[in-house]
Amino acid sequence: GARFKIIVTDGVFSMDGLVAPLDAICDLADKYDALVMIDECHAAGFIGKTGIGTLEDKNVLGRVDIITHHLSSLKSRLLVVGLELQILP
Repeated sequence: GARFKIIVTDGVFSMDGLVAPLDAICDLADKYDALVMIDECHAAGFIGKTGIGTLEDKNVLGRVDIITHHLSSLKSRLLVVGLELQILP
């Protein structure tokens, strides 16, 4: 067997806006004792009741092991809606 198993996905697929079925993906990871990694660069700040992302939207907070995103795309989207993001050192 493998030392580690990991399922990697985007939270939102940018070309069509589809949201990943994270609840089903987390269930699959539980079944096969795998880690879950999600890229939230297209969801952070916009998806979910409070904007946390697809983790909140699909009710899987605490079930995802690795979350990535980059602030440059979030900053661009915030500027489009008239908000400014300041990154502190």
